[in-house]
Amino acid sequence: MRKILIIDDDPAEITRLEVYLREKGFEPLSALNGTEGLQKAESEAPEIILLDRLLPDIDGLSLLGRIKRTLTDSYVIMITAHQDMEFIIQAMHLGAYEYLPKPICLDELFIIIEKIMENQALNKKLAHLLTSVAQDYKVNNIIGNSRSMEQIFKT
Repeated sequence: MRKILIIDDDPAEITRLEVYLREKGFEPLSALNGTEGLQKAESEAPEIILLDRLLPDIDGLSLLGRIKRTLTDSYVIMITAHQDMEFIIQAMHLGAYEYLPKPICLDELFIIIEKIMENQALNKKLAHLLTSVAQDYKVNNIIGNSRSMEQIFKT
């Protein structure tokens, strides 16, 4: 089951998201502050993290940076009640996949999650193709004896 971590200081919003995500077949995890959220992110390695901009103990952007340094494969969706273009640009620069305004529209959230799952599937296919190509096309499998081909073999 795919894990989604919700880091938000609003217990009612967490409960609403947990119920929705469970109904959609995900395993929701939650944290009410940044410290707990970072610990759960590192121990559980969720595929998707919903991260609130304003937390009681740490700024959401700071936490985003820390999460992306340790969990490079996790997709982070920033949540904010204040749609500030500077914040959105900073979040994307730090590695956020997307952002959602509060209150969260559940249909919009699910569309973003579907995009993430498609992206993950494509990345797995690409990794598999790159591995198979690397195995199939080695220097000793290339045929050629021109001067430029000799240079390529030496390289």
